[in-house]
Amino acid sequence: MTSLSNKLLRNQFISSLVFLLVVVILDFVCSSTASISSVTSPFIHTNNKVKAGSNPCNWVGINCDKSGSVTHLNLSSHSLRGTLHNLSFHSFPNLLSVDLSYNSLFGTIPSNIVHLSKLSVLILSYNQFTGRIPSEIGQLTSLHIFYLVENGMSGLIPKELGRLTSLSELDLSSNNLTGVIPTSLGNLSNLTTLYLYENQLSGSMPQELGMLSSLIDLELFKNRLTGVIPASLGNLSNLTTLYLHTNQLSGSIPQEFGMLSSLTGLELSTNNLTGTIPASLGNLRKLTTLYLFENQLSGSIPQELGMLSSLTDLELSTNNLTGVISASLGNLSSLATLYLHTNQLSGFIPQELGMLSSLTDLELTTNNLTSTIPASLGNLSKLTTLYLFENQLSGSIPQELGMLSSLTDLELTTNNLTGTIPASLGNLSKLTTLYLFENQLSGSIPQELGMLCSLTDLDLSRNSLTNAIPTSLENLTKLTYLSLFSNKLSGPLEMNNLTQLEELHLSYNQFTGHLPENVCRGGLLENFTASDNHFIGSIPKSLKNCTSLFRVRLEGNQLTGNIGDNFGVYPHLDYLELSYNKFYGELSTNWG
Repeated sequence: MTSLSNKLLRNQFISSLVFLLVVVILDFVCSSTASISSVTSPFIHTNNKVKAGSNPCNWVGINCDKSGSVTHLNLSSHSLRGTLHNLSFHSFPNLLSVDLSYNSLFGTIPSNIVHLSKLSVLILSYNQFTGRIPSEIGQLTSLHIFYLVENGMSGLIPKELGRLTSLSELDLSSNNLTGVIPTSLGNLSNLTTLYLYENQLSGSMPQELGMLSSLIDLELFKNRLTGVIPASLGNLSNLTTLYLHTNQLSGSIPQEFGMLSSLTGLELSTNNLTGTIPASLGNLRKLTTLYLFENQLSGSIPQELGMLSSLTDLELSTNNLTGVISASLGNLSSLATLYLHTNQLSGFIPQELGMLSSLTDLELTTNNLTSTIPASLGNLSKLTTLYLFENQLSGSIPQELGMLSSLTDLELTTNNLTGTIPASLGNLSKLTTLYLFENQLSGSIPQELGMLCSLTDLDLSRNSLTNAIPTSLENLTKLTYLSLFSNKLSGPLEMNNLTQLEELHLSYNQFTGHLPENVCRGGLLENFTASDNHFIGSIPKSLKNCTSLFRVRLEGNQLTGNIGDNFGVYPHLDYLELSYNKFYGELSTNWG
């Protein structure tokens, strides 16, 4: 009798999943991409190609128990295309797991999936399913894992999912789900992972989520959630990851978050949070990432944050923070990134920041910081980015910055820095960007800058630099952007090796002699300004043939020649200013 029932079950299975045979045939005979789109009704088609005695338990992706009943179906990444509409779910009473992820299945998820009463794992991620999540799934009380990631699901999250008390992992992320997060999800006491991110969920976060005592990972980011963050989340003692960023959350950060002793990642950025940063966050000794940027937080940075001994990434930028930068941040020996930019911080930069031996990125820009740049920053041997621009820093640039052997980007612009440019900056062999513009720097450009063999962008404009440009800058063969305008530089110019230049700005100086003969030798120059100098003579041949030009300003010199002969064809030209020179002749119709 048992043998007969097994045979009937096997025949039902063959009837309802003929598409699997197509997959096997294509995989093993044709070795081509599997597809069921050619079958009109793939899930109910008769098995006219199946030989008598075919045993689905031997098929790829199928597992059966000892009685021959199918228990596991794994067809992930089989290039399947079709729907589930006519699949006879009642034919699989003992099915424990289904994985159809990474295919091209489409249509809705049928409500008769409820017949899979023993199902423990349901993975339908990375397909093209649409429509609503059937509320009947809430009757699959044996379900432990339910993944529906990256489909086109819409509508509400069924409140019936709150009946799945055995559920440990729920991932509905990257869909088009709307409405509120059901309060019934708070009943899922065994849930360890809840991913609802990248949907269009709205409304407040239910305080009932604070009852998820087993929760380890909660990610609700990139939705339209509003209201305050429930203080009840502070009860989630096992939580390691809390990502709520990129929503419209308001109110203050709950001080109860300081009780999340297991937390390693806290990301609340890009919301409308107000109030101060709770000092209690200093209790999170396992925290490695703290993102609070792009909110409306105010007050000072709590010195307690200096107790976060595991922290590697601290980003508090783009808020309304005031007060000084706490010297306690110097205790964060594991910190790799420190972003405090775009606030209203004042006072000086603590010299203790020079103890952040793991720091790779330091950005304190757009604040009201004063006093000098601490020489201790020269100890940050792993630092790749140093942004201190748009402050009120004064004094000279420390020569110790020349010890930052890993530095690729140094931007100290728009401050009140004085003195000379340290020759030691020439040691920064990995530097690609050096911006010192809009300061009060004086003296000559150090010839040592010619050793910056990786440099692509150099901007020293709007200072009080004097004397000639050192010939060593000819060594900067990777330079694409060079801006020296609004200084007191003088002397003739030679530019024979800067063949990668796209922008060159020399205006408002005291240069003499001819324009550089090979200024457009590489044929890439787009923006060239040399106005208000003392240049004489005719337009260089390389400039005449420079068809890449987009914007040119040469006014206020003593340039001469026939304006029609000296300039060539510029198909991209947008702006040309030649006033107050000694040109003559007729304007060319070949200009842009």
